[in-house]
Amino acid sequence: MEIIVGVVVRGNGLGHGFGFPTANIEPQREVLSANGVYVAEVEFDGIRYGAVVNIGHSPSVVSLGKRRVEAHIFDFAGDIYGRKVELLLLKFLRAEKKFASKEELITQIASDRDMAEMLYNTQPVRKL
Repeated sequence: MEIIVGVVVRGNGLGHGFGFPTANIEPQREVLSANGVYVAEVEFDGIRYGAVVNIGHSPSVVSLGKRRVEAHIFDFAGDIYGRKVELLLLKFLRAEKKFASKEELITQIASDRDMAEMLYNTQPVRKL
């Protein structure tokens, strides 16, 4: 799977408003992985966290026209704006899709998060 290195930038705050704050990552290079939702590991300041990551255009919300990389980091609530992070995509969960309502989107995000967290917690530990 792909490793994505980038800096956390301010987004539009929709993830936080939905109850799933995300780190919006501006990649250093083009992201090659397909649009969709992934189980991932994010590392910054030498600490690793599990995450669920969306790569794509976020078709259910106002699209900014460019691909975005957004990570909801498990068990983390700090401020990492401007910080360099490394994302290791571990497993593809599903393709990106447009949802009919905000409620349907939030339900799917919760399901994706739960599945990603369960899968991340059963992954073998990555060696340095």
